[in-house]
Amino acid sequence: MARAVASAITAIAVPSRMGRQSVSTGAPRFTFRPMKIAVLGVGHIGSTVGRLWHAAGHDVTFAGRDAGESRDLAADLGARAHAATAS
Repeated sequence: MARAVASAITAIAVPSRMGRQSVSTGAPRFTFRPMKIAVLGVGHIGSTVGRLWHAAGHDVTFAGRDAGESRDLAADLGARAHAATAS
């Protein structure tokens, strides 16, 4: 089994005699799966990082001392954004 794996890796990594490189045609190596992320603190850093994760397609829950700020931020982002309180 180890030799078969080593041969497969070598076939992909080492160019053939004709100067071409073997290419795998299997399934993609990366599959996007949205995560559920909680951000504690809705200040400059928390809101920025949360917005970036939301823009990347993740579900984001914001929690801060002031429930109003969390609700406003979640309402601003729309779907996949939620608000909670941290007290």
